[in-house]
Amino acid sequence: MPEASASAESSDLESSNLDDTSRFDDSSSEPRNRPPAGTGLIYAPCRTSVDCDLSELCVFPEDESGFCTQRCTRPNDASDCGDEFAVFCLDIGLPDDDRVCAVSCGNVPCPSDMRCEDIETSDGARAVCF
Repeated sequence: MPEASASAESSDLESSNLDDTSRFDDSSSEPRNRPPAGTGLIYAPCRTSVDCDLSELCVFPEDESGFCTQRCTRPNDASDCGDEFAVFCLDIGLPDDDRVCAVSCGNVPCPSDMRCEDIETSDGARAVCF
């Protein structure tokens, strides 16, 4: 698997130490819609954190577009990450070992207009929708 890394631009936020978790079970193979670009909502497309005024962070592979997101609530808790997709808390190297909401792929399709990418994180290899 090629090594990739996720990057983020963020504003100053309170932080907590969070672990990976998955909360989604879906038998549907149909992609679901995500918020349109420019809305700033969680999982909307972005290039920088300026595009994400409502969700605070833009997470993206190096030199690619990404998605707006927010920090997970607390360790092992993706409950504020939404329940429309296969969500989990992703470690992207933020200070204090904070994690961010992300959409998993592999077992379920990415939301429409997102692509599944294998990335390498401190937690190991992950398949993440960008």
